[in-house]
Amino acid sequence: MSDKVMNAEELLSWLNTANSKGLNGLLQRLELMVHGKVFLTDPILELLTADNFEGASGFEKKLTSTLRQAYFSKNYLEADGVKILHWDSGSRILKVHVYDLAVGKKILGHLIAEVNEEKTNGSHVTLIKQILPIILSEVIKLKEIRETEKKFQDNFVYDLLHNNISSLKTIVKQGQLWGWDFTKPHHLLIVDIIPKDQTMPFSILKSLICQVTTGQFKNPVVVEYDHQCLILVPETEEKNRQNIRTEIKSLGKGILKKITEQVPGMGASIGIGRFYPTATDLCRSYQEARTALELGKLLGTDLGVYHFDDLGVIRLLAGINYDQLGDYCLEYLRDLIEYDRHNGTDLLETLEQYLKRSGDYNLTSKDLFVHPNTLRNRIKKIEEILDTNLEHYENIVNLWTAVKIYNLLEDMLN
Repeated sequence: MSDKVMNAEELLSWLNTANSKGLNGLLQRLELMVHGKVFLTDPILELLTADNFEGASGFEKKLTSTLRQAYFSKNYLEADGVKILHWDSGSRILKVHVYDLAVGKKILGHLIAEVNEEKTNGSHVTLIKQILPIILSEVIKLKEIRETEKKFQDNFVYDLLHNNISSLKTIVKQGQLWGWDFTKPHHLLIVDIIPKDQTMPFSILKSLICQVTTGQFKNPVVVEYDHQCLILVPETEEKNRQNIRTEIKSLGKGILKKITEQVPGMGASIGIGRFYPTATDLCRSYQEARTALELGKLLGTDLGVYHFDDLGVIRLLAGINYDQLGDYCLEYLRDLIEYDRHNGTDLLETLEQYLKRSGDYNLTSKDLFVHPNTLRNRIKKIEEILDTNLEHYENIVNLWTAVKIYNLLEDMLN
């Protein structure tokens, strides 16, 4: 083929390919024309897949990962509106063309074409540009289909998480529409991106999460829900409760590490609900994960991964009115809070660290960088201020609960 504009008959043949074989057929025909790989990505160079598009090989995944960095850092040449990049595949240097699929100034995706100039003599550039509107039309159709599917998916996820579907049979049947197998029990995690003003396209977040989850679990469900990322990972083996909790917390920490390593300046908090043997109880796990996320962030424990079971007694307080919690806290700690405020001391912090370490003077004094005798004097002073005895178990429980509530409601109480 030459650089001349396609005639009506040639253009019609490409339209027929689109109508009969869709995106997959168009790309296969393009590959024959350019003698190299051709595939599609979304606007941020994440591989695009569809029911009628076979998707990508490991080669294409590695290529797009490299291209993404070069593309957004503008480390490329440009000629006639085509971005030209080079990639070292290990065995050879590949020349790649990136064509924008755009409506006006809005980019909907990209067409990536491996260049084999020995066989095409550059003639393919003009031809691809003439075919781009046909491909763009198919991408728009795919986008509309996906948006419609997402609305149905969002409605299903909402009903699933808010106990609006009581029948396991119905849950299983609807889940199958998206390839989700709810005949198996699932772990539930919520990922909350920090800081909130940091923008991360969901497709990238999903890709990072799947890189971690697929190493331990098969076919995880990763969806965007309520401005957070919801993860459901199926459990395939029977384990005792402690092993399940340890394994899923390890998964959460792996996800957290992946996000912080791959996206500088971005972090995340992860809430994990209890594991239940049936999908009809995912609504309970979801509410528990939300509670773990909210209370965990306030209490600031365990590196941003919070499991509902690890909250201890504080999880029982989640449903109690804040005014009642505040009254309880001040009943036990008011005098100590006021003493610290008026005297510039940190006796409340000393009390918390002492209780956290089960009354171990040596360990607490070491962590507070004070002599054990100094700590003993502080504890004696705390007992005098609060008119209590820290050797009595009931007093310890009441004060530890009050300290937990104080950490939860500190801003309100102050």
